[in-house]
Amino acid sequence: DCQSSSCSPTNECFDKIPQPKNVTAIERKSRRTVKLKWSSTQVTNSEPIFYVIEAQWTLPKTGINQEDTVSKWGFVKEEVSHTKAIIRNIQRDNRWYTFRVAAVTRLGYSSFSTTTKPFRLNSRKKQ
Repeated sequence: DCQSSSCSPTNECFDKIPQPKNVTAIERKSRRTVKLKWSSTQVTNSEPIFYVIEAQWTLPKTGINQEDTVSKWGFVKEEVSHTKAIIRNIQRDNRWYTFRVAAVTRLGYSSFSTTTKPFRLNSRKKQ
């Protein structure tokens, strides 16, 4: 029972921890940085809660017979304690990024959020 204080290492509490919602990515004025924000429902008796953020990028095809290049999902931040984060060193080379967030507690972790809309930095550097 996931209402008790124990869960198995296989994360039987998966459905009990609310998934982060409404994840948005906003370009910041600082060079190559993105601000992510999301909302989350607090879970009783499972504090502290942290978030992990993953990113995936797509590089659009450049030739007729090519396909889009898509990366694997990879961690960009771990142990985030608030419902916002700054992601640094985003490439400005025509890559489209999507981000997703999962909540982590001592009882286990949530499923990942719905991904953000595809996001790309403006091609011109901000002054």
